[in-house]
Amino acid sequence: MEVQLTDHAKKQLAYRDVSQDQAIAVALSPDQLIEETDVPSIAQSRVIEDGKTYLIRVAFRDELNVRIVITVYKTSKVKKYWQE
Repeated sequence: MEVQLTDHAKKQLAYRDVSQDQAIAVALSPDQLIEETDVPSIAQSRVIEDGKTYLIRVAFRDELNVRIVITVYKTSKVKKYWQE
């Protein structure tokens, strides 16, 4: 599947200190996928940086064979978003 990043998502990569490779990897092969109706899907994966666990979250929508990444962010609030 092809991945395209919106202009907003590209800006968020730099602002949130997430690499484009990380965002694409999470979008294509997340640790967890959250799908709800009428809202963008969320792909998320845990990463460890400097001994701390973070969650990279990628909001996206699929159109045909293209995954369009709407926004990307990294958060330390893993418990808030991780679904057991």
